[in-house]
Amino acid sequence: MSDNTKQISLKEYWNALNTHDWFYSFSDDQRAWKKGSTNGEILKEVSKQSPAHQELYEGFVAHHNIYSETTSPKPPCPQ
Repeated sequence: MSDNTKQISLKEYWNALNTHDWFYSFSDDQRAWKKGSTNGEILKEVSKQSPAHQELYEGFVAHHNIYSETTSPKPPCPQ
């Protein structure tokens, strides 16, 4: 994990993941896209903080995976 990445609790991380704009890549507004992309990279970097952070990140990614080609229902949002 980068030295510039702030250590945050799982609760704080969950809140950050939950409020992240997972659909930023569909925005026509370059500012919204850049903000979402930057925030996404930060969230990905924070996931390296611990196995629990990684699991939480992967759960949110799976829940919001709009590119999935499977017809199975998407996983629930991590609690």
